[in-house]
Amino acid sequence: MKYIKTQNGVISTEEKNHLLILAQGHAYLHQAQPSGAAEILPRDIGKEVAALRDEITSQLVGMEEAVHLMAMGLVSGGNVFLWSLPGAAKSTSARMLAAGISGDFFSLNLGPDTGKNDLFGPPSLSAMKKDQWDRAWSRVATAHITLFDEWDKASQVVHNQLLTAMEEKLVTTNKGSKNIPLLLGIAAANDVVDPNPRNASWDRLLYRMQVKYPGDYQSLLTVSGGRSPIKPRLSPEDIQLIQGWVDYQAMNLPLEIREAMSAIYAEMKRKGFEVSPRRFVRWGRAIVAEAVLDGRTDPEMGDLYTGANILWVKPKNMEKVQKSVGASSDPEKAILVQAEATIEGVDQELVKLTRETPNVLSKVMDLQTGLNAHRKRLEGIRNGGVQKEQLLKKIQELNSDLIDKASEFSA
Repeated sequence: MKYIKTQNGVISTEEKNHLLILAQGHAYLHQAQPSGAAEILPRDIGKEVAALRDEITSQLVGMEEAVHLMAMGLVSGGNVFLWSLPGAAKSTSARMLAAGISGDFFSLNLGPDTGKNDLFGPPSLSAMKKDQWDRAWSRVATAHITLFDEWDKASQVVHNQLLTAMEEKLVTTNKGSKNIPLLLGIAAANDVVDPNPRNASWDRLLYRMQVKYPGDYQSLLTVSGGRSPIKPRLSPEDIQLIQGWVDYQAMNLPLEIREAMSAIYAEMKRKGFEVSPRRFVRWGRAIVAEAVLDGRTDPEMGDLYTGANILWVKPKNMEKVQKSVGASSDPEKAILVQAEATIEGVDQELVKLTRETPNVLSKVMDLQTGLNAHRKRLEGIRNGGVQKEQLLKKIQELNSDLIDKASEFSA
């Protein structure tokens, strides 16, 4: 057994004589460490999860943000929703993440006919022979990481059953509730269905992100694509402990972080964007998780940008919320996000332009003006790294294409 020390006691997986229940019962706060337990540092766990994240992304192309989000979910205990076209390596990433924590992985494509047996295992034959009812618990009930594809195809009954498992880490039995070892639930779909505040299923999927196909297809031919074995770095107990520690730290955030979170929420509410109290509280866990994955135990203002994947409800409002969160927490990150969105918009508009487009030359100039404004902002930031260079390169390419279009239309 292991434990993590805090200022007010220790966190372990031992349930007896606890002071607080943490991470939905995966960990507990005690006054003193259990006898014979060994101390483990949250920074060490965060370092290993970050290394696992980087090992996974090195085998894939264009999955850096999605895999980071999965790592965030693993450390914080928050469910992840990814939407994309098929073949974006979502299942591969989740399977590799499970391998890295010596965990069991379960994946299932949901549909209208999915039932409880598909999710939690068939009836127990041995129990039936004794004229008793029980289930041969397996699948979701025994997995540490799960992936449910085609989330939008399942019935509301299935969603409710899964969310009890994913959110509360419980399944219902004929004898009451049964704890399950689930550490991370991932839902995936080709599109977002019914994204509104009244949808309980949608509200409980904490991290939300659209996964796009990679821009560099040639690189797909030179990476292992998940074929290289992942060496286990951590155990499920380690993840239970870090989830408990993250939960505890989120209840003790620095005052400046709490005030900034409240200010961002107030700004969103002023603009008409509602956020459930549940998501606001879980955002605190995400902030702590982001810090520990970066090798820190104390969150910083830039960690508030995790709200960009948490605080929006409808996809049409995603960019506005990201800008609002970014401007308040990490201005440089906000510039990167805004530039990426503009570049994608120009790329789409460029394809539509023809000689018959009204005021086509004026539209070309407007697109160039927008791109160059973002280019100046990008050149002014210090920490954009590879993403900044990629965006500047794309702006240069699009400007060249726009010049060619202008020459073609004016000829």
